[in-house]
Amino acid sequence: MIQKAKAKCLPGSKMDLYKDLDQLRDLRNKVHLQAIDEPNDTDWNTIHIEHLRQMYNVVHGVFTSTIFRPSAEEVDYFEYLRKIAKA
Repeated sequence: MIQKAKAKCLPGSKMDLYKDLDQLRDLRNKVHLQAIDEPNDTDWNTIHIEHLRQMYNVVHGVFTSTIFRPSAEEVDYFEYLRKIAKA
């Protein structure tokens, strides 16, 4: 899906978005639902704050992209994601 989105430039021309999508895809492949014996023995522990920032950037980039043609007011709805990503 990411390759198809890249080929058609679906989320627009924000090239960092595509790089983040590829990195997050690799991260997604690491995280699985599973039975655990120890509370800290989860794949969640492989996610770092920088990964969360990338996720915020991707969500912001997709929902404010030209594919949805958001109004200025609608773009403002997602401004909190940019603020969190920079924190």
